[in-house]
Amino acid sequence: MTIYEDDEWSFEQLSGNHHGELYRQLTVYNPDLIICESYDKRSNLAANPIALEYIGIIKTYCDSTGVPLVFQNSSVAKAFWTNSKLKTCGVYSTGLKHANDATRHILSYLLRTNQLPDLYLDLLKSEILS
Repeated sequence: MTIYEDDEWSFEQLSGNHHGELYRQLTVYNPDLIICESYDKRSNLAANPIALEYIGIIKTYCDSTGVPLVFQNSSVAKAFWTNSKLKTCGVYSTGLKHANDATRHILSYLLRTNQLPDLYLDLLKSEILS
């Protein structure tokens, strides 16, 4: 799980009672928007069905709070936002694979909706030109 608020990043890895922890994190952070990776077993035969349970918790939270929920395909985020680009932007978390994937989804959403801060655009330009 990755939280992006006021240009600050927070990286979380769920532990213990994942279902309860996910719900607790949602209520603690009280997000304005949730970006979630869609579940598509056809494209990933190794996809973990527990992801469907997490999506159910997120959908229930969003339905009960009115928080908008955006789904994105995993390939949308992973194709462009490589580990190298996350490192260039200073948002790569060593050992937190799921948090990095969540970060990719946030950055993809920000880029797609023209909300990506100039700092990250400038860093990406410098990586591309080098």
